[in-house]
Amino acid sequence: KCSGQPAGHVPDLTGFANPRLFATHMPYDSLPESIRWSHCRVIYICRNLLNAGVSMWHFVAHVDAGH
Repeated sequence: KCSGQPAGHVPDLTGFANPRLFATHMPYDSLPESIRWSHCRVIYICRNLLNAGVSMWHFVAHVDAGH
């Protein structure tokens, strides 16, 4: 959801000042064709699954401990 817009809404970023930055949790293959084939720069960050699991385990343990 973006700024109270319904799910699936694609925001119009043309009114944003340069450089425009846009963050999403969508996998690269799920991005619209217009973004994937444009000349914009895309920084794709992925995380090791084991590392993410250990991080989540520590987070949940910390929350459960009431901290």
